[in-house]
Amino acid sequence: MNTAIVLLVVLILFAPCEAQVEIDEIISEGFLMQDNISEEELQDKLDAYFENRIIWRKASCSEIDELPISVGLKERLVKFWGKRQMTTSWSDFAKRGGFNESEMKVIRFFIRLKTESPATGQIQIYLSMKEDIGRASVSKTLIKSRYETANGWFGGGVTETDADEPQVTDYINWTIRSPLLRERWRVIAGAYRVNWGRGLMMSSNLMGSRSTDPVQNITPEKTVLANYQGTDENRFLFGSAIEMRLKLLTVEAFFSRHFLDAVVEDGIVKNLRIDGLHVTESAQAAQDILRETVFGSSVQFGNEDRKFGVFAVRRQFPLPAEFQDMKRELTGFSAFHKIETSEYLLTGEVAKSIPGGWAFVQSFVRRVGSASLVVSARYFSPDFYALFGASSLTSSGVTKNESGINSGARFRLRRGWYLSGYVDYFRQIRANEPGVPLEKGNEIVAAFGRHFRKDNRFDIKIRRVCEWELLSGEPTIERFHVNAIGVYSLTEGVNLTGRLTHVRSQNVKIESGSAVGISVDLKLPKNQRISIGTTHFYAMSSDAKVYLYEPGIPLRFSMAMLTGTGFRYFAVFRKQVQDRFDFSIALKGQQSQTGTDAGWKNRAWLELQMLVDL
Repeated sequence: MNTAIVLLVVLILFAPCEAQVEIDEIISEGFLMQDNISEEELQDKLDAYFENRIIWRKASCSEIDELPISVGLKERLVKFWGKRQMTTSWSDFAKRGGFNESEMKVIRFFIRLKTESPATGQIQIYLSMKEDIGRASVSKTLIKSRYETANGWFGGGVTETDADEPQVTDYINWTIRSPLLRERWRVIAGAYRVNWGRGLMMSSNLMGSRSTDPVQNITPEKTVLANYQGTDENRFLFGSAIEMRLKLLTVEAFFSRHFLDAVVEDGIVKNLRIDGLHVTESAQAAQDILRETVFGSSVQFGNEDRKFGVFAVRRQFPLPAEFQDMKRELTGFSAFHKIETSEYLLTGEVAKSIPGGWAFVQSFVRRVGSASLVVSARYFSPDFYALFGASSLTSSGVTKNESGINSGARFRLRRGWYLSGYVDYFRQIRANEPGVPLEKGNEIVAAFGRHFRKDNRFDIKIRRVCEWELLSGEPTIERFHVNAIGVYSLTEGVNLTGRLTHVRSQNVKIESGSAVGISVDLKLPKNQRISIGTTHFYAMSSDAKVYLYEPGIPLRFSMAMLTGTGFRYFAVFRKQVQDRFDFSIALKGQQSQTGTDAGWKNRAWLELQMLVDL
């Protein structure tokens, strides 16, 4: 801890840094409708966008559709892209597209104007110090560095220590990527992820989450071999990968071998640990105990508008795994296609696991003026194993035994209004146990709002999920969720933001919870910014799963899971000097009480972060 604090102070005093835009809120808000939110996966999502920005002159419409930005801004970008406006400067980009300063900050986070970039590097140091019942501790220390040369060489590393862990560098990894050598070859070494097709077999981000934008939900992420600098210890590959490009043909091969955190009993792998905490004796005993070997390859033909490909991957464990029917080895094959024009998008993937079953996803998007219509079908057989795939099912984390159909639409209306949503029907293919009825259900999601001038806006999102047994008319699980946010500019440089969420869940019994937050953002001279606010909540059970975003450290996700009755407070200060370095400090606290507590619990913590671009 002392070493990290000293490094932080030194960097503040002496290191230059390029300022970063707060993009965490944009991505977080896009996934607020989900039951299961993983901070690590959300953080990885942010890192994936930062490391693999879209090249404007090579971008496709589906790549823009996949971005987690507002519907209004996305539609304007698509319209601007449709005119094939090729610009060489951001000022010209803003002028031709009619984008204001705040919109350009968001756009520049996700998009590059051209492939070539000057030498750039970044060091990120994050400290979180918490005090609970009079006992202070460092809950997390994160140091992340990256550097990219002018000719395209990239290298990076990350180290992290969680609360009360015995080792200073409990988690550490590194990653390297070469430029395109001889306009044909690219090599990756160290930690990386593979994204393929619709993510049935391999995905660079394993979130099964859906946003309220139906087009974004079914748009495939760009197929890439991506460097990994996240901290989700069991969800990346470590080894080497190579890519060869020959006109319209791209061939990739990869190999990985590293040790996973796992629970092993009587020579059988019971489960993989994914929280990365090594505080207890059992957690330390599970650390790096299971060796995983992975190798695979892919071949794809075409460009970003029309693409076809096949993929193969194999995973090996030295011990049988209970979660894959006592098998030590799994093999997967996949075929993917994507056909896109300015008016429609047709994309799908079919995959087969050996041993196991098969799965497919097929989607179609029709664009008509300012409207986009979506229909998608999926099938996951009961014996299908998604080796490293992102779940496309309604139940996040479940990777088999479901069929379903999804239809939705997105409309950009006049005067800044928008409307989007979808309806999803799903059902089990085979009962989990003999004699147990099959389950089916539906999910309805709607979002609407208006974006005014001067960044004033309001957004409302509504979600309802209902599940019941196939032969029964009474729902067994019912969940309703409404989320709202409003931003109002009081005066130049002063914004008032309000957030509201309400959850009602019925399984065995009815559980409900609500939270409301209000904050004031002040933009001060000399690139300084202060956010002050409070959150009040009521959720007597964690089954309600009440989440609310609150301002915090940039490039960190401030998603608060709220249980009990109480309130939170926060104050965030951010300082940027000459667009050279970015320092943030956040003071947060919480006072709460649950039904089992004898009294109120008080908790306070301090978060520090320094961003350095070299």
